[in-house]
Amino acid sequence: MALVVGLCLCLLGLLGAYINKKWYNPMTLFCGLWSFICVLSSFRLYGMYTFSNRPYIIILIGFIGFCFGYLACLIKRRKIIIRFWRKKDYGRCEYFIDEKLLLICSAITTFFYAIITVRVLSIMSTGLSASAIRGLYFEASDMTYGSALFAQISAFIINPMMFALIPVNVIYFLQKMRLNIINILFLINLALYCTITFGRIIIVNTIVSLIIGTLIMGLSLEKEVKRKLIRTFIKYILPFCVILFVVIYNISNMRQSEKSDPILFGEQFYSYLTVVIPLMDNNLAYIDNNQYSTYGVIFLKGILNFLMAFGRKFGIRFPLFEQASSIIIHTEEYVPVFPGRVYNAFVSIFFAFYVDFREFGVFLGSAFYGWIMCKYFKEIHTKNIKAIAIYLWLMQSLVKSFFRWEFVRMDYCLAFIWLMIWIRKKYILSDNTQIDIG
Repeated sequence: MALVVGLCLCLLGLLGAYINKKWYNPMTLFCGLWSFICVLSSFRLYGMYTFSNRPYIIILIGFIGFCFGYLACLIKRRKIIIRFWRKKDYGRCEYFIDEKLLLICSAITTFFYAIITVRVLSIMSTGLSASAIRGLYFEASDMTYGSALFAQISAFIINPMMFALIPVNVIYFLQKMRLNIINILFLINLALYCTITFGRIIIVNTIVSLIIGTLIMGLSLEKEVKRKLIRTFIKYILPFCVILFVVIYNISNMRQSEKSDPILFGEQFYSYLTVVIPLMDNNLAYIDNNQYSTYGVIFLKGILNFLMAFGRKFGIRFPLFEQASSIIIHTEEYVPVFPGRVYNAFVSIFFAFYVDFREFGVFLGSAFYGWIMCKYFKEIHTKNIKAIAIYLWLMQSLVKSFFRWEFVRMDYCLAFIWLMIWIRKKYILSDNTQIDIG
């Protein structure tokens, strides 16, 4: 079953490349990632425990929905616009990055993460393991943050800014084609964030954004400018990606060094890409056995987290939201996947859709995701940096699709607001006068 699904996804990925004429379109990337996961998991290496074929069926339904939504978005439709007032013509619209505001926000993020890093380093000196420190950070422990206020600032402001800084810094660097203070602050923030969380996926997101961003920004450039971009890629981006891969390798070894039976990097790589299948199988059974349905709440949970954070202060309770939260907490429970090794959290993007409306939800949620990815992929060809930033932000959810539906995270959803704040609009009049309307 796994090989059949893997082959189907591979063919769908090739179809996406043929239709879009570019291999880095989201349909090809999404299908390619999951085809790789399905094929790898079918080998059940390192003594992986058996699991049912059900996850593969859910994945196939999800990809049929994704491709349906993606291809539906590609269909050209005639627009019918009805206006009840005359729209004022400001001229040609362009988007730009507010450098001063971005610099201030980057500096604030650096200052905050520096404070937390000092606390983490002091905790490490006591002999606490990397995994324990990582858990304290994501549990918003006072041991890491020092106070509940700092934890709230991190959740509502700093972490959302960090997610938004990735696409904005990629675009800003590729526009300037040189390092500047804003990019340097971002690199410092990235290093501090990895020190605090011992996380690797944010590094992967940065690498993917750099590569995809370079390909996008290179579209329709004049030959001389394109040569300069290629030189920038070779001089800065390629060595930087190599360095980031080395960092990922070192963080992986650091997280294993504290264990009594550490595993090699190759086994870690295999495990983190394939455990989603058995964990998904386990959690699907849990949902069915308890007959849970959240009716769209998990799909919107990241936004609802923000609303309920204030709603609880007024005594507002939302039973479906509480149920959705308990389901997510259950996915954090460790499950044996390999002999002597337990894993948690990896349930995939499709699991959230299943909890909402079962197989129909998997199809519908995936179709919407495919449509929105296609919508912004089409807009990047207009050189609209706002659309490019949103697309690179969405790519973070695609990279983590084997982990979870990223929109269950409030900080990831709030990152969209920071993108809208940092990227502003201006109109170019016929006499080249610029009007900045924010």
